[in-house]
Amino acid sequence: MAVDEFDGDVERRGHHIRRRARRGDGGGDRTMERRARRTGLVAAALFVALGTVWSFATPLFAAPDEPAHAVRAAATWTGDFSGTEFRVDAGAAGSVTIKRYRVPSPYELGQPIATCNAFQALVPAGCGPQFRPTGQTRQAPSTAGFYPPLFYLLVGWPAAVTDGARSVYLMRLSQVAVCAALIGVAAWAMARRRGSVAQLGLVLSITPMVAFLSATVNSSGLEIAAAIGLWCTLLALLDPPGRPGERRWGEATAVVVTGLFLCFSRTFSPGYAAVICGIALLCAPGLGVRSILRRRDVVVPLVVLGVGAALATLLITASGQFDTPATSGAQLPAGETPLSVGLGFQEASFRQMIAVFGWLDTGTAQLAYYSWIIAVGALLAGGIVLGSWRRMLGAGLALAATVTLPIAANWGQAETAGFVWQGRYSLPFAVGIPILAAVAWDEARKLGAAERRRAVIGLGVLAALGQVYSLYWALRRTGVGVAGELAFFGDARWSPPFLGNIGALLAMVAVAVVTVCLLARAPVIVGGGSRAADLGDAAPGAGVATMPAISERAEGVTR
Repeated sequence: MAVDEFDGDVERRGHHIRRRARRGDGGGDRTMERRARRTGLVAAALFVALGTVWSFATPLFAAPDEPAHAVRAAATWTGDFSGTEFRVDAGAAGSVTIKRYRVPSPYELGQPIATCNAFQALVPAGCGPQFRPTGQTRQAPSTAGFYPPLFYLLVGWPAAVTDGARSVYLMRLSQVAVCAALIGVAAWAMARRRGSVAQLGLVLSITPMVAFLSATVNSSGLEIAAAIGLWCTLLALLDPPGRPGERRWGEATAVVVTGLFLCFSRTFSPGYAAVICGIALLCAPGLGVRSILRRRDVVVPLVVLGVGAALATLLITASGQFDTPATSGAQLPAGETPLSVGLGFQEASFRQMIAVFGWLDTGTAQLAYYSWIIAVGALLAGGIVLGSWRRMLGAGLALAATVTLPIAANWGQAETAGFVWQGRYSLPFAVGIPILAAVAWDEARKLGAAERRRAVIGLGVLAALGQVYSLYWALRRTGVGVAGELAFFGDARWSPPFLGNIGALLAMVAVAVVTVCLLARAPVIVGGGSRAADLGDAAPGAGVATMPAISERAEGVTR
């Protein structure tokens, strides 16, 4: 009798599992969705911690163009939204138009504070005027006057409720919060159908420079975080459907949100969004024109993004941004062309994308730079050996866009205004390289779970080491200058408020350790993709996902 009841129970469970698999709403889907939401929230929280450390570890206005962006942000919320145009002499480029704004004092002191030690790597921070409120307003120029207003609307509110250094730090933390939300969406999208290798790609896309820019008053941070979000959500949306008629409106909504944030962040951002969408479509497996047109969840967000990019381009053009030539470029040497200079600039550009801080005056944090090169190089090698050619084609196109963008952008102006480029301008494309390589590796079935976990932990440790060393390098430059003592903590002329040098480093170590531990505990999915689920919940024919103990036990039986 007991045996008959047991057999009947098994049959009922088997029927329930088969019916759940046919419907496509099994426990595996629910488990992965819960895990993805948790992953997104944890990633956002970790990024808030990472950005907060960098926000306080960076002296006021010790980031590229932060005085100009802070003036525009403060003016946006204190009554001078449009500013006043005026002409300034730009040397060989002639006179150019910029804007001045009426802002609360002492925002007019941002540039003098920055220039006291900017481009003087031997001079520590803290040598400029004191940034103390006076209760008055002053006129202050800003070279950011023609940029799209979204960034300044998002971060400028502290100037309306407080003053002095507190308002600048709150602007930075506002930028951190927005960027953390975009990174959280990216992590959620990557975790829905993929495992720890893909999540490692997201971690490696957040270079120390990305973290630094996201923690300052500079719209590059918003642009790069939105690009990371668009890469990850698009790849998740374009995965082959797990069942006929499946619609991914959650991913579609995320594509629209991250894409519109990108389009309205900076001057070239609509073009970045268009190229990212093109690369993602080209490298999507099994996705042709007909299959795209049959998926409303793909067509609708792409149409919305197209309209958004067109509107952003009209806004940027109407603002007069393209009527203001660049003025800070290095003149081309005799016999050189934009092509030769651009190709020669590539190594410096990659260094700036990873670990050159301040006003690009700190020198390269070499240990961080080579840690990132090794980690991303290993991902690319693994993707080439193990992954699909379509995914690696996408990684190759992202790399080609990263290399050719500075050449193309300077082709028409380099001979008159000089070659103008910084590595951060290429990061919206460059962040796609580790993401695509990691996705290619994650989808491959040629490597076991144990080997994947070891690779994720090893490369994750390299990334953690790079983040910690980058902060140490930046703190040393601002504390004692690049020629100061290696153990500078007792001699620093400037140290982060609230945290101090040692506190900031300990906080960064904590963030790095937690990140590596979470990567080590993330599910390992062999052949991840559209229908990944835990081994215990997987429907017949689904991609196999294994938790650490299960995977090692299974491999032990196989051997």
